[in-house]
Order: sequence, then C-alpha cells, then structure tokens
Amino acid sequence: APADKNGAPAGPFEKRGPVTDYDAEWRSLRHDDPNVVVTEEEILLFFKGIGPGDTHANRVFGIARTSIDRPEGPYLISREPILRTDRGVESPRVFRVDETWHMFALQYSLPTDTKPRRYGHFRGQDPLHWTLVNDEVLATTSDGPQHGAADMCPLWTPFDTQAPKFAFGNKLDDGSHGNAGL
Repeated sequence: APADKNGAPAGPFEKRGPVTDYDAEWRSLRHDDPNVVVTEEEILLFFKGIGPGDTHANRVFGIARTSIDRPEGPYLISREPILRTDRGVESPRVFRVDETWHMFALQYSLPTDTKPRRYGHFRGQDPLHWTLVNDEVLATTSDGPQHGAADMCPLWTPFDTQAPKFAFGNKLDDGSHGNAGL
C-alpha cells in the first residue's frame, strides 16, 4: 500500500488471507490478540493461541514471522508456544530496547490468588525465549470493586533507547472505567 506523508500505510489495502492456521493443538480453537513488531529484518506477529482445556492455562503465545521484504508472507508460524504459564496469558505487548526484548502479558489469576488478572513483565534476548522478570507490573486488589488490569498499550517509537511509556486502564465490576494513566 502507498504511504502517507508520515510514512504510515495509506491504502488501498488488499486482503491476502490468514497469516496463522489452526494446525497445532495449542492454537486449534482460536487465536487473537495480535501484536505486530517490525524490525530491520523481519515482521513479527505475536498472538494468543487457545487450545483444548478447562483452565486459562490453555491460553499461550505464538509468533508468526516473515521477511521485511515480503510483508504479504508467507509467515513461518512457531511449532510450539513461545510463552506458556500456569496462569494462562493474553494480550502480548512486545517491544525491544537496544538488544533486549520485553513483553508485558496479561495473566489470569489462580484460585489461590488474592488479586485477579495482572500484567507480568517478561524479558528475552530474542523474540522466541522469555523469562519472567516481574509477576505483577500492573494489578489491582480483589477486595474492592476493581476487576483488574484491563489493557496496556506501549506509546513510543520502537527501538529508541529511552524508557517506554504505557497507557493503561481497568474496569470496575459494574462495567464502568476505573483507573487510567500513563
């Protein structure tokens, strides 16, 4: 697609078909929550895959990637999840600062938790291997009417060396919005 004056795609857009498939059990029921990261060499599509199971642990992250020169694909899809936790994860928020990759992931609560959902911070030296750094970057307590962390969005130019800023918000049990900030 042609670019506008700021370099953003301006359309018209051409539908090419799906990037991911349902061929692996860990993503056989559903996949969503896309997060696209463009590097100097490739386009990375992080996504949530849902497979069979009766707990949130069946929600995992995968990645589909293609060369920067071929945005239409084909995309190589990870054979196995790139992140799986006992809590289950959704809403991958991925970015890179210098050579270190960071991911904020919304994690579900376990039955023994006193807090509902929370964003955890994971770090890696590449976009395929992740280590938990902080289990609770953004969370709320369950003894009030707050539902928990609803969403977080990075706000900055990728690959700069400044600390990223995030917009976040949550919802109250009555459906109204609770806290929001930057």
